[in-house]
Amino acid sequence: MNKLQVFVGQRKTIRKKVTECFNNVNNYDSFNPSERLSERGILLHYKEKLSDLDSKILAEKFFNRETVVEADLETELNSCQDYLDKIERLLPLLDVSENPSSNVTDTARSLLKQPTAPLPKFSSREGEDFSRFITEFENTTSAFSYPDRDLLLLLKQQIDGRAKYLLYSLEADKQSYKDAKELLVSAFASKEARINSTIQKLLNLKLGEKDDPFIYISNLRTICEAVRTLKIDANEFTRFFAWRGINGNFKSHLVQITTKTHPSLDDILDIFFNASERYESTKGKTPQEIKFRNKFRNTPVKDSTDSLAIKTKVMESKSSVPNCLLCSRSDSKESNHYVNKCQKFSTPAEKV
Repeated sequence: MNKLQVFVGQRKTIRKKVTECFNNVNNYDSFNPSERLSERGILLHYKEKLSDLDSKILAEKFFNRETVVEADLETELNSCQDYLDKIERLLPLLDVSENPSSNVTDTARSLLKQPTAPLPKFSSREGEDFSRFITEFENTTSAFSYPDRDLLLLLKQQIDGRAKYLLYSLEADKQSYKDAKELLVSAFASKEARINSTIQKLLNLKLGEKDDPFIYISNLRTICEAVRTLKIDANEFTRFFAWRGINGNFKSHLVQITTKTHPSLDDILDIFFNASERYESTKGKTPQEIKFRNKFRNTPVKDSTDSLAIKTKVMESKSSVPNCLLCSRSDSKESNHYVNKCQKFSTPAEKV
């Protein structure tokens, strides 16, 4: 039995126990404070063990392999998250300070069987607006007074793709809606990226002869709302079109100097001449040529018997007539032989 089979077997046992606890939720109202505390400790232990085993199994099955089937990885991640979600739903019900025994049944029912709401979805595809998604998500869920942990569970259900994988990387002590939102906003809705996306949408906005005017005005209203929300001013529009007009090679120098993916207009103006000097020194050369040139510029040339032997072979290949370069340039009268057959200069040191 290999390590993967051992890990899967251990996880299967713990998952079975978590399911038993989850199915026993209606009996929590009869638990006294001591029993609640004990049950909560058991669930926290299960959570820690599952997280550890999930990481080991993912590493053995996917992360240590060169090729991974994305569908299989997504299925495995969803399975792991389902059992962690069950534990997260149960833990608040066992908090003695917040859940008196008389209200446990009602609390369990309200948490586990909430009414279905028309929540938005985010699939991590190009062109999707995460800031709009999160605004609609919070506006919808605010009417139901969800606890923080339930908000996190609902958020995980409404996202897919790269965003879902990113949430799986949240640390054990940051399993909250606030931390999850901050992580996703930094990845998919940074202010600079949203400003660029808004101006690009405005640039692409067009009402053709066969286009629907209502779709046009809807897109225009969305752009206007984004402009107001992000407070996009003349400097941002100037920066966008200035950056758009710069070629890729020059952009790379600006990014390297400022260490910013989206340099501001002031950044561009301040370091433009510095970037221009770098640009001129590499103008007309491909990145491969620049790398090749820099590599050999810094490599010292070795004057050794190895280099002499290489030069000798090159010279010999150019002529089929034996000719010893060393003897022909000395006082020796015999030079009708190759350098490597020379008797007068027989050792490498003498040849040098």
